[in-house]
Amino acid sequence: MLLLLISNSLYSADNFYPDMGIFRNSLRHINPLPLMTFREPVQYKFFDFRGSTAIYGLNGFNFNTYNPDLFIFDSTETTLTAAADKLSRTLIVLDLYPVRANLLRLLLDQNYLDYLIGIGLHAYIAPIPAGLNEGWQNRQVSGAYYRYQPEWYEISLANTLLYQPWQWLLFSFQYAGSLGYGTFYKNAAGTKAINMYGYSQRYDISISYLSAGRESFTQLAIGAHLFYSQSRFTLQDPFRLTPVLSFHPAALGAGIHVSLVLGGKKSAGSSARILLSERRYLEAKQQFTAYQQSFPRSMRTSLAQKFINYCDSMQFAEYYEKGNSALIAYRIFDALNFYEIAARSKNTKLRYQALRQRAYIAEIFAFEAMRYLREGDLEQAERLIISAVELSPILGGFLEPVQAQINLYRARSLIQYGLFSRAAIYLEKAESQDPELNPAISLMRQEIAAGHISDLNRAVEENDLQMAKNSLRNALLADKRIQEIATNYINEANKKIEWLKSSQARESAGSIFLKMQEEHYASFKMQEKNNEIKTGMLSSEVREKIGEPHKLKKIHSGSSIDYQLWIYLDIDKQVYLYFHNAVLMFIETAPR
Repeated sequence: MLLLLISNSLYSADNFYPDMGIFRNSLRHINPLPLMTFREPVQYKFFDFRGSTAIYGLNGFNFNTYNPDLFIFDSTETTLTAAADKLSRTLIVLDLYPVRANLLRLLLDQNYLDYLIGIGLHAYIAPIPAGLNEGWQNRQVSGAYYRYQPEWYEISLANTLLYQPWQWLLFSFQYAGSLGYGTFYKNAAGTKAINMYGYSQRYDISISYLSAGRESFTQLAIGAHLFYSQSRFTLQDPFRLTPVLSFHPAALGAGIHVSLVLGGKKSAGSSARILLSERRYLEAKQQFTAYQQSFPRSMRTSLAQKFINYCDSMQFAEYYEKGNSALIAYRIFDALNFYEIAARSKNTKLRYQALRQRAYIAEIFAFEAMRYLREGDLEQAERLIISAVELSPILGGFLEPVQAQINLYRARSLIQYGLFSRAAIYLEKAESQDPELNPAISLMRQEIAAGHISDLNRAVEENDLQMAKNSLRNALLADKRIQEIATNYINEANKKIEWLKSSQARESAGSIFLKMQEEHYASFKMQEKNNEIKTGMLSSEVREKIGEPHKLKKIHSGSSIDYQLWIYLDIDKQVYLYFHNAVLMFIETAPR
């Protein structure tokens, strides 16, 4: 039986999950990247160092010439011939962002994108010099032969947007505005000449791999990037070493970078999503609540609340599954506790499953009670029956025969010990619980009556009139079916007792009792024959003809019709009368 119950619990565990409805399906589509929905915001990026190579002055896809806007000349020149070589227009670019901070999180715990702001330092160096046009070196004025080899340095205010789809992957989009200083010429000894000042703007896009685990304070970010910058520099040339008035490099480059990231890890909300996917709703709710407490200004707090509400509705399902697990482990009472909680769910299918499991366990208790009953352990059997009825009140009617058996066993034990009055109480209970036991109950009542008669005879012999009267009365009460003549019989018995006292006759009072009992049964049977009842009679007419029923049951059907079942008990049969609104509709008889 227990194996069937366990297999049923496993088979039916998913029956109610689809009914949790549409909300479960909608949650799957709230965020297509589920594990980082509730990530911690990136708070800081430290020591972001970038190394790149770039080429500037691009003229579309023609790499053999430079963009005409690269140089602005005075009226004496129109081109710098050596700059057409693309190698002379390559750059080594070094960038350092000491710290960038997410100031927006002070106002709003943003979780979709992070906005960082910070200072950047940049160096653009041309490693390969280019010769100047003839006559540009002007050695007489400068005292040296110069070559075209620009380099410049900038300080910028960087604005960065971060997007983190997974814990290990980080995208960034950056715009920076810079102020710069540099030099235009350099000689073989490394002496620089012709200062230039200007400004620039730069656009970066990068991808980073985050390598740290959850336990690390910061995460190491390693990745690659692309950038495009536009600059405008004005040359300061008091000695007129060059005909170039201004320098406008537009550079396109790529490189690698490394930095430290504080934040951007999975939060309690992310852990909750994992727990949710594992149907561990109680733990998931705790983690979602912890997320709300840690990030009260997050844009995902409302989503976290939706998940909390979902966990509230589904935590009963977790209790149901815990009940199934406890049942498989044969921890019956733990399973009952879990099913009891699950039965409080507002989901009708889940509530039905939990109640059905409790009803099955109640049936197990009933079967176990019967086993204990066969073994003679009445206390254990009754305890299991009480538990079964508490679990499933609907079993009360089915378990009444079992309870009747228990009461019958107890009555038999009490009769053996001579406790006839207490035995009679248990017989009354057994009779009301299972009319099919009436033959056995009648025999036991005869034993009780015989016991009282034995006491009566002993009392008469000992001239104890009070004990004789009590024994006679108890003998009569042992069988309710002769209560109609109990009073007259007692009066007659009293006369007999007085007669016994006066004449000292030794005729057995027990034989008198048995004789009157036989006369009563005969009169009762004759009375039933002479008072035939028919369908269509009113209940009052039936009561007038054959008296009150031994047992009356009212059936509550929920309709306006009053259904009643009257049960009459005879020596050899039972009579069932069915009334609808006090009108006799059916008559059935069954052997006892």
